[in-house]
Amino acid sequence: MASKREQQQELNDALVRAVEQGSLADIQSLLDQQADINALDINTHYTPLHHASSRGHHQCVELLLDRHANINAHDRTNNTPLHHASSYGHHQCVELLLDRHAEIDARNSLKHTPLHVASSGGHHQCIELLLDRHADIDARNPNNKRTALHLASLNGHHQCVELLLGRHADVHVRDNNKRTPLHLASLNGHHQCVELLLDRQADVDARGRDSFTALHDASMYGHHQCIELLLDRHADIDARGRDTRTALHHASMYGHHQCVELLLDRHADIH
Repeated sequence: MASKREQQQELNDALVRAVEQGSLADIQSLLDQQADINALDINTHYTPLHHASSRGHHQCVELLLDRHANINAHDRTNNTPLHHASSYGHHQCVELLLDRHAEIDARNSLKHTPLHVASSGGHHQCIELLLDRHADIDARNPNNKRTALHLASLNGHHQCVELLLGRHADVHVRDNNKRTPLHLASLNGHHQCVELLLDRQADVDARGRDSFTALHDASMYGHHQCIELLLDRHADIDARGRDTRTALHHASMYGHHQCVELLLDRHADIH
């Protein structure tokens, strides 16, 4: 015969399975049998609410919250259920958690807020919900000083960039390498983000710690559409980085012939 502790563990394990499957009736029954609503997974430290939030089972989230699940429980990497719902783009779960006063600017082990993870993942509906509830739009990760706008720009999520800019995110903010969102969008060739940032008066010639401009970054990685946009907005074509190289030097060094041709057509200094 199983010990009381083993019986409790069986109930807890069954509760997690029911949550993963989205089975409301089984969840209700297991909770009535005294399954632990806040039981921690031995490996991840997920609670049933973490599981429901990460899988987007909003009816399960609601049931667990009605039964007083810990809304701000932390898993092994300090993610809350709101982090999980925001990270996976489950906006209905995000809304439910916010309605029940989940901690909106909680930090996980990487020092990301729910707004950071939603922006990194490109989940504009979650971003909108978080901002409507006064999430800190310019919250900076203390490890790298990046904001939600940095992350959306880095990953090319132009809808998110547009939304964040529309809510007055700081377009000039710099990370710990003194890079702006424009640098990061240019670095990865996200021309739609570049255009949006420039439309909101991003400094086209802002210099990072290495004295590179966005034009240097776009040229180094061969992003000719970004180069064209930056030049159309009067980027300094002959700006020199700390290494004394220009955008033309970088495009030539890395063999980006289309970028070289574009820069020469715009009268870049060949010396």
